[in-house]
Amino acid sequence: MSDLQVTTARREAEGSVQSSFTCGCKGVRTCLVCERSRHVDSSRREWDGKWKHIYELSVARNGLIRVGDSNVEQEDDRGEVLDCGAVGFEGIRLIEMFITAKQEAEIVQCIDASPWKDSQSGRRKQDYGPRPNFKKKKLKVGSFSGLPVFSKPIIDALHQMEDLRSFVPVEQCNLEYAPVRGSAIDPHVDDEWLWGERLITLNLLSDTVLTFMSEAMDVQVYVPLPRLSVIIVSGLARHKWKHGINRRDIHGRRIAVTFRELSDEFRQPETMELEIGKELERIALQFNGKCCP
Repeated sequence: MSDLQVTTARREAEGSVQSSFTCGCKGVRTCLVCERSRHVDSSRREWDGKWKHIYELSVARNGLIRVGDSNVEQEDDRGEVLDCGAVGFEGIRLIEMFITAKQEAEIVQCIDASPWKDSQSGRRKQDYGPRPNFKKKKLKVGSFSGLPVFSKPIIDALHQMEDLRSFVPVEQCNLEYAPVRGSAIDPHVDDEWLWGERLITLNLLSDTVLTFMSEAMDVQVYVPLPRLSVIIVSGLARHKWKHGINRRDIHGRRIAVTFRELSDEFRQPETMELEIGKELERIALQFNGKCCP
């Protein structure tokens, strides 16, 4: 694919979001579509509360830089680098330029060849994975036929890193964000019964910021996610900190491709769920998957 083809493909990808402008929100979740039609006030969001300390993660400086603080006496500390462990924010690994622009265009073209479904908070989604009932803690293979073929080179590249060779994703969730819909995702901790230690997300088409927050520490941390990067979330950041994407941090079409592995409950020999865990991993790595309905 030439540079001109890459540029053209990216413009088409960025423009394709305009073709679907409907609402999939339920309950308290809202997007620009339903807010305008229902006259909903969305000005108050969880991450806009008064946090005692606000930091930004700096990969280059290997630590946290204070960007906000309710304690006026510590104003002079802004810009100084703080070790992540000082606030219990550990388990983030960011790999910039994980793929090329050419690879991105090819991946997005493959993604857009499958149907999108309207989702919460102005997002659209595509799911490749089993059918869980999180409330009852029941899991079925359902219509899961594996991860899509275009994801194999991504997983192969991850497996080139020694500490990720054991990473076997059994779910891929593609989420599309667009400013025209007011897309966001509310602060949350990913399920721990089904999903394992590492969450891996490939960031496509535009830069954004992943916001982490800890009520126990009264701290908020901004993690810049450049286009073409991969973020790996594990450890304390995975289990003790909520994370989300604020509407104000979506500046163009964005696609997040998130891979999840199984928890130990589905991988350990002494567990009853081992067999279904093995079956899901076998199906996933066939890379013949179609979007789950």
